[in-house]
Amino acid sequence: MQDTVNMAAESEFDEEEEPSFSDSEDFVDDIDDEELLEDVLRERPLEADGIDSVVVVDNVPQVGPERLEKLKNVIHKIFSKFGKITNEFYPEASGTTKGYIFLEYASPNQALEAVKNADGYKLDKQHTFRVNLFTDFDKYMNISDQWETPEKQPFKDFGNMRHWLEDPDCRDQYSVIYESGERTAIFSNDPKEPILVEERARWTETYVRWSPKGTYLATFHQRGIALWGGEKFKQIQRFSHQGVSLIDFSPCERYVVTFSPLMDTKEDPQAIIIWDILTGQKKRGFHCESSAHWPIFKWSQDGKFFARMTQDTLSIYETPSMGLLDKKSLKINGINMNGALAFVDTSDCTIMYIAEHYMASDVEWDPTGRYVVTSVSWWSHKVDNAYWLWTFQGRLLQKNNKDRFCQLLWRPRPPTLLSQEQIKAIKKDLKKYSKIFEQKDRLSQSKASKELVDKRRLMMEEYRRYKDSAIQLYSQQRELRLQLRGGVDTDELDSNVEDWEEETIEFFISEDIIPLGDLE
Repeated sequence: MQDTVNMAAESEFDEEEEPSFSDSEDFVDDIDDEELLEDVLRERPLEADGIDSVVVVDNVPQVGPERLEKLKNVIHKIFSKFGKITNEFYPEASGTTKGYIFLEYASPNQALEAVKNADGYKLDKQHTFRVNLFTDFDKYMNISDQWETPEKQPFKDFGNMRHWLEDPDCRDQYSVIYESGERTAIFSNDPKEPILVEERARWTETYVRWSPKGTYLATFHQRGIALWGGEKFKQIQRFSHQGVSLIDFSPCERYVVTFSPLMDTKEDPQAIIIWDILTGQKKRGFHCESSAHWPIFKWSQDGKFFARMTQDTLSIYETPSMGLLDKKSLKINGINMNGALAFVDTSDCTIMYIAEHYMASDVEWDPTGRYVVTSVSWWSHKVDNAYWLWTFQGRLLQKNNKDRFCQLLWRPRPPTLLSQEQIKAIKKDLKKYSKIFEQKDRLSQSKASKELVDKRRLMMEEYRRYKDSAIQLYSQQRELRLQLRGGVDTDELDSNVEDWEEETIEFFISEDIIPLGDLE
């Protein structure tokens, strides 16, 4: 049927009169030949056309003809994730490949994505790809010797990012997720009861994470992560990474690394992405064959120690030597590990106290090392969800029950700006402030709640104001009292003693009758 239609169209076209492309008799060509040649030369293809779509891949395995086809299949599978490859070139010498190849993409943007994402890709133990644009070779070989001043970036004022450090009682903060993740709150720690700082509904879709110095709070979402900070926890930055499940901050809080298990999809081929926190720009992306490659460590707050625990042994290591502390591990045989807590003195690896928090799933130390929280997460167990606050010696201070409690994280503190000499001076004069600290501690340990103490303090202040006003009024009415009492001053108890008259008054109270016979 289609052939019949095509034949009919051709027959109809043959019958039509072919249009004439001849010039008219009075036509005059006023175009100069040199001008016409200039237009032709302007449209001439250049030697550099198309090379911005070419990438150079180095550290490629050197193989012979028998393995070349397999190598090409592997290379094509890896690099086709970033776009359509239109041309491949494998230079050879003496029957084997030279260890570098050229790949041409359909567009420069695809080539740029290949450079960002495949550079540093580990093919095997001996081969890690180095990927560059072909045009970069010419750019780096022609760098100007004249230094140009970088353009100033606009300053963004996010407010006081260290406001929580100005707390007069030096309280640390921590985040709490409860109601199965529906609510997230920030509390200030207090031995008596936590103090609410901020609370929001559906602040995060999974969990939260503090940056190493406590400046940022990261929340997780299906499309990426968001960073919050400042006095009212305003949004500072957003980073788009589909399906992000883990993050890690650089110690200086300049960069954040996001990890997504969606590494094999064309929509999000980058498993690991490094972001610049200040600018929000993507710095680099990497691929990861397995989520097992993601590093997971449990460090002390100052980074000087890390711990490893087996079924019957707790081992503490120190850095940077990575040696076992005191060259021995702590045996914990016989301790029920289903909620058992062993408070250990690391100076001599002795157990100070053994307590229990049944089904505890998480343990979190505060930045000072004075307090520790044990918790039963709703993510692990569906009953008895709560977090308990302990002293470092193992004394239980609080039991905080939260509906479907999920997670608690302490807000880290940045390193102190004081010098060693200033710290020594503070320690030397610590006795001067000990009385003030002890008084505050006694007040915090009082059975009376904070609300009751504030109420009593307010009542005392109101009484003192009333007393002062009454004394002032009494003093103002002195002259009036003297006039009413004929000039007699009765303000004092012993005034006008000479006018007193002594009088004795007797009252009959009761009468007792005793018969004489009873006296015998």
